[in-house]
Amino acid sequence: MNGEPKILLCSLWQRTSERGNEYLTGFLGKARVIGFRGEPTADGAPTWDIYLTPGNEQEDRGGSGQCESRSPTSSSRTGVQRWAP
Repeated sequence: MNGEPKILLCSLWQRTSERGNEYLTGFLGKARVIGFRGEPTADGAPTWDIYLTPGNEQEDRGGSGQCESRSPTSSSRTGVQRWAP
């Protein structure tokens, strides 16, 4: 990314279903994000198909569903800008 600042969009968690399939899950605002393994590219690189579904006010995370005032911070390890509470 040529030294350009990066802004964290969302964090996803990798999980395994009861059937042993890996998938990604998380939140983007009030929307639930879920990702499933896609077909590899022509050169064999793995891909993920990402979907958004309406969230339940993030009840699963214990969140209030309301935006909070936060300020940006930077991670020196990754160079990714994150929002701190």
